[in-house]
Amino acid sequence: MSAQKNMPNAMSEPQGLVCVGQFSDSYGVRGDIRLKTFTETPAALKKFKVFFLGTELKPLHITFVKPIKSEFVVSVAGIETPEAAKALKGTKVFVSRDELAPLTGPDEYYHADLVGLAVKTKSGDRLGQVSGLYDFGAGEIIEIILDSPKKGVGKNLLVPFRGDVVGDINIEKGTMVIDPTGWLEEENK
Repeated sequence: MSAQKNMPNAMSEPQGLVCVGQFSDSYGVRGDIRLKTFTETPAALKKFKVFFLGTELKPLHITFVKPIKSEFVVSVAGIETPEAAKALKGTKVFVSRDELAPLTGPDEYYHADLVGLAVKTKSGDRLGQVSGLYDFGAGEIIEIILDSPKKGVGKNLLVPFRGDVVGDINIEKGTMVIDPTGWLEEENK
C-alpha cells in the first residue's frame, strides 16, 4: 500500500485539479507567505509549472524562497505586504492532475482518489465513505463518515492509514476494506 500525498481533504477539489498545498501564514515584511505542502516530499512542489489559487482557480506565479520543515516560504506575484499575505491564509493551491507524476505500481494511488470510496469491513458490510485524509505528524489518518452512528464513536471514524487496518483498496470499484476490530464493537450483544 503506497499513497502519494496531495491533500488532507479532497472533498472540494475542482474537476481536473489536485490540491498540493495550502497557505498557512505570512512570513516577514515583504509579503512572503508560508505554503504547507501536501506532496510526498516538500521538494516535489517545485516541479509543478502552473499553480491555481483556491476556488477562484486563478493562475498563480509562485517563486520559492526557502524551505521550512514541511512548508516553503514563497513569494506570490502581486502579494507585496504582510496584510495581503495574511488574507491568503487557509487558501488551497492546486495543480492540474496532468502534472502529477505517473503512478508506478498497482497498489499506488493519490490521496485525492481515496476520498469518496465506500468503506467496507472484511466481511463485506458497508460502514460509510472516506471523507478525508490527514497527517498531523504521527502518521496518516483516514476519516470515514459512517452510514449510521456507532455508540462510543459517533458519526465520524478516524482510523490509522496502515496496512494492519486498511486492507484492499480498489479505485476502479470505488471501495476500501478496513478491519475495525476493537473500534466498532457493540456493547450488550
